[in-house]
Amino acid sequence: MKDNKDKKMKKVLLGLGLAAVLGASVANARGIDLFVSDIEYYWNAKSKACTKSDFGAKKLIMKDFQDGLLIINKQYKNDAGVWTWLEGEDKDGSFSIDVFNTYGECKAYEKAIIQQQEITDWNYFKNLKAPANLK
Repeated sequence: MKDNKDKKMKKVLLGLGLAAVLGASVANARGIDLFVSDIEYYWNAKSKACTKSDFGAKKLIMKDFQDGLLIINKQYKNDAGVWTWLEGEDKDGSFSIDVFNTYGECKAYEKAIIQQQEITDWNYFKNLKAPANLK
């Protein structure tokens, strides 16, 4: 009985894995792709702040994306910039990374998603520059 359940579970997991890969392929086929310029900033969940991406972080994210270890769940574009929601899985389980092409877009994410406040003035975020200590 347990063997049948294990076989069914493996089929389900294989199907989910395949669906994720196909979903990423479909997303990329629709013109959703990841570029180094999309990874200027990321949301640091530990410090709860927008963080400037260094070369090593960009390189690692791009490598994992190209190797299929990260997939694009969603990508949002607005006046402030581009927010890309990446998902992956490692030995510790599933995780997500939110990356942004501008500081303003990262701060808009903080206000709308983290603080759950409505954004009424996108121009504020469109023109927002990072503090000198983040550059």
